[in-house]
Amino acid sequence: SNKIKILPLKVYDGKETSSIANKRQPIAERAAQAIEFAISQKADVIHLSLGWPRIANSAAVEKVFRKALD
Repeated sequence: SNKIKILPLKVYDGKETSSIANKRQPIAERAAQAIEFAISQKADVIHLSLGWPRIANSAAVEKVFRKALD
């Protein structure tokens, strides 16, 4: 359909080992920022395909998930 818009946001670079070991911004923070951006763009559907490890969970991610659901 020409009425559908896709907003791809890349947060995983394939080099993640864990959010603690990574010297860059943790993946949880990058995912939370991407979800915040999708919300700000009024996305109707947010799909994450990250194979999310439990270690990546954070209060910020849980908070933004609740915000997206609202």
